[in-house]
Amino acid sequence: MKTAILFLAAVILFTWSANAQFSLSQSDFTANVFSGSQSSEDSISTSYGTTGIPANIGAGANVAWDFTGLSYYFVDTPFVLHLPYPNYSYQEFGIHPIKEPLLYFDARSLYNILPNGILKLGEKLDGKGFSLAAATGGLTDSIIFPQQVVLYSAPYTKIYFPATYNSVWSSSFSTSTGFLLNYAAGSLSHAPGTYRSYVTEKDTVIGVGTVQVNTAAGKKSDFRSVIEVKIIYQQVDSFFQGTTPFPANVLQQFGLTQGQVTSTYDYKYYRAGETTPLVDVFFADNTFSSQSITHTYVHTQRLPLYTSVPLVTSQDGITIYPNPVANHIFTMNVPANLSDAAYRMVNITGQEILKGNILASGQVSIHVPANIASGIYYMQLYSNGKQISVRSIEIR
Repeated sequence: MKTAILFLAAVILFTWSANAQFSLSQSDFTANVFSGSQSSEDSISTSYGTTGIPANIGAGANVAWDFTGLSYYFVDTPFVLHLPYPNYSYQEFGIHPIKEPLLYFDARSLYNILPNGILKLGEKLDGKGFSLAAATGGLTDSIIFPQQVVLYSAPYTKIYFPATYNSVWSSSFSTSTGFLLNYAAGSLSHAPGTYRSYVTEKDTVIGVGTVQVNTAAGKKSDFRSVIEVKIIYQQVDSFFQGTTPFPANVLQQFGLTQGQVTSTYDYKYYRAGETTPLVDVFFADNTFSSQSITHTYVHTQRLPLYTSVPLVTSQDGITIYPNPVANHIFTMNVPANLSDAAYRMVNITGQEILKGNILASGQVSIHVPANIASGIYYMQLYSNGKQISVRSIEIR
């Protein structure tokens, strides 16, 4: 009896360990559509409150998070714009808020995908000005953010590699952004100013598992393997005219204070090949309680629909590239220690398209039939006749 109990415990431990091994590394993103020459305008669906949030958000290994109960109130297009940029892996267009909704600027975040992680090096501003009359009452009052590149004092680590269960990383950096201020009541005309921020962030992978969401059209997606990252972010802002802090009475006109602190708390669910979180749940405070959830973003782009093809992720270390496939040939790498490894390629209904064996080296080049229809397909991996993993692949 004791031997049987020990054996059962070992089986349970092995199963938990295998599922908890899902991780993200550079190879999961180097074939990403955003790291090369292609561009993408992405949609983010927004939900408010706690309705539809799964009860099991938070720490855990091998967890299935079902977000299909969320109701989307609106979809932003584009919310994120990915574009190539010289000397960087990609740039990501977004909004940099100072004091919402009045003060903000458009910025293109500059990222590199490196062996140690996805790193943000700075921001590129294309130049923008807008009126401040609604806040100050002065018809000619305005703020201008000239074209500039703002490099961070140290890289911001968006995802550390390898990112797996219980991984922890942190970032600490400062920024300095120039602007011009027109404020008649303060006798300021094109007064040069500097907006300085000091940012700290702590990231902890508190869960691994799968996520299912609804598309923007309301259809269920397939389950996607993810890591769940708990994020604590703090930003301290100051405002200077030359080397002198802006007067408090001037800042008050815009609802600003010297040394103002902005803190955010959220869970981000990252999948392979996408730098935007599949799901991002925001909390009002650092309790991270379900009652403190304020809103949720869902990345509704490139989501295969729910199919009869089961998603199995007990085997880590599998990569497919390039993905998407544009020239009817791709390479699949699997752990070299797999015994009697084989693969099947199936469509979303489970119909077999092709199959083959994998060499002892763990690598195989796969030629897709030239007449195959574009769309999402699945690569099923087998060892000793048992299916151990499934990876989705897009054929273009």
